[in-house]
Amino acid sequence: MNWLSFVYATIFGFVISFIGGFLDFPEPLVSFFVIIIVAYFLVFPIFRLYWGIGDVEKIEQILLKNKKKPFYRFYYGLANGIEKDVDESIRKNQSRFSPA
Repeated sequence: MNWLSFVYATIFGFVISFIGGFLDFPEPLVSFFVIIIVAYFLVFPIFRLYWGIGDVEKIEQILLKNKKKPFYRFYYGLANGIEKDVDESIRKNQSRFSPA
């Protein structure tokens, strides 16, 4: 996931919260809009591949195009039985997310 998505979600969440607070909108309404904004920027990119794409060739093209990224490489390796790619992507993800 792109770090810019977190920035956009945070900025737009604060903006909607401040606008709702200054204009005295009901709190549940403001919370609903903030949840919608956060879902759009953070959840939608994750499920973008699953919605509307049923063509296996298209999914494989997306995975091949992003093969340098460890998460995509992991799924490509799993789908095609390439154990070397799976092991390498797991190693990269563990080194990336493990504490120093």
